[in-house]
Amino acid sequence: MKASFAFAILLVALGGASTPLPGADAARRALSSFDADSCENKLNRIKAFAPVKKAGASQTVYFTEDELNAWLALRFKLRAHPCLKDLAVELEDGQALVTAAIDFNRLREDADGVLPKIIAFMFSGVHTISAHGKVVSGDGKGMFDVDRARFDNVVIPGYLMNEILSAVGLRQSPPVDPSKLSPLPFGLDRMDVRKGSLLAYQ
Repeated sequence: MKASFAFAILLVALGGASTPLPGADAARRALSSFDADSCENKLNRIKAFAPVKKAGASQTVYFTEDELNAWLALRFKLRAHPCLKDLAVELEDGQALVTAAIDFNRLREDADGVLPKIIAFMFSGVHTISAHGKVVSGDGKGMFDVDRARFDNVVIPGYLMNEILSAVGLRQSPPVDPSKLSPLPFGLDRMDVRKGSLLAYQ
């Protein structure tokens, strides 16, 4: 499964305050190969349905938060750009909390654009980022609209977190920017994010 799909899941299953972000409970749960395999099989169903979809045909695929996090940790992590060390999501109604460990030394190696390069050179080593935001999804497009963000234990503006997410997303193959409204892959129409689960409509 292409890395773009993982980020598409995040940018819609994912979507400067001074209030602290909640802890990412999903990142602390035990991960299982069973959940990772279940998620992989569902992603393959979506991928296989796209080229044979007929007019009027549709399908809805249900993912649990545990399945997504197991897949991100045990499958996607092996294919992601080396700047992305860990990734987990906590799903809420229409919103999500994303927690990731980013290696800024690896991000710096091939950063493109002025602002991504500045961000990459501002930091070194591995840091934990947390982004809480609203899911925007519909008409075959989606994005993650950040409303609260932390860099390690420091609150940072949402626009700066958007630039970090963009820099990391554009390092994947193929590149995707979760901070901008973008087409969803495989003919997906939208995703409905609920507490602990995600529905993908195709």
